[in-house]
Amino acid sequence: FLWLRSKLIESFPTLVVPALPAKHNVLEQLDRYSRSFIMARMAMLHTYLQRLTSHPVFSCSPVLKLFLTAKSAEFMMHSKNNAGLLDRITGSLQTLTGYNNRNSQLYPEFENVRQYTNSLSAKLTIMHDVAAKIQKERIELTYDIEEGKRAVENWICHEPELSYCLQGIRDALVSVLVSQKHLLQIYGSSIEQPLEEYLSYTDAVKEALNRRDAIQYNYESSRDETTRKRIEKEHLEILDNTNGFGFKLWKATNRDRVKNYS
Repeated sequence: FLWLRSKLIESFPTLVVPALPAKHNVLEQLDRYSRSFIMARMAMLHTYLQRLTSHPVFSCSPVLKLFLTAKSAEFMMHSKNNAGLLDRITGSLQTLTGYNNRNSQLYPEFENVRQYTNSLSAKLTIMHDVAAKIQKERIELTYDIEEGKRAVENWICHEPELSYCLQGIRDALVSVLVSQKHLLQIYGSSIEQPLEEYLSYTDAVKEALNRRDAIQYNYESSRDETTRKRIEKEHLEILDNTNGFGFKLWKATNRDRVKNYS
């Protein structure tokens, strides 16, 4: 799957390639061979493939077709050849110092997208941290409720005359405990995973913007270099016409030779 995503980025560097599903936490990784872990991971990767196959561009990619239909030997042969445009873009990303300010002035629409994505990512991160803190407090509360339930049960055994009132307290604690455990169980699927998925998509958008900047940087660098060489040549031509020594200061091109011959 890492190979698939990297090849899609290489083939479509300016598109937002969906991020891979987030890894589980450390405790779940320790039990990564359990059936529940494997089934959950399979479900997330299946959803990832569904998003790619339903995409109007990625669904037509030969890379995705190869990933889904190739035999093991054929896939291994293709997966070993990873060098390409992605490596060149990665190298260009390292030379973007000082370009972002210029780019924000020339292309404000992309800078607006970047600012919105950064703001959304920051808000989602805060929500994720708050949700994790609430989940931690719920775990502690569940432990306290269980301790309280056991204490009430012991109290009932020692004071039977209060059993009617204490039984009502115990039933209330059991009801709250069931609700708390339900909230703990649905936290991963209803809160944690969606937030992490949104965060991964904001990261994917940032990566796409950086790749676009790298391509733009390469284009403008090549254009500026071509312009510089043209100006230098024109300057040398002017010097050649005024030096009076009868020789050129630059290497003659084929067009110059044809012109002189005619």
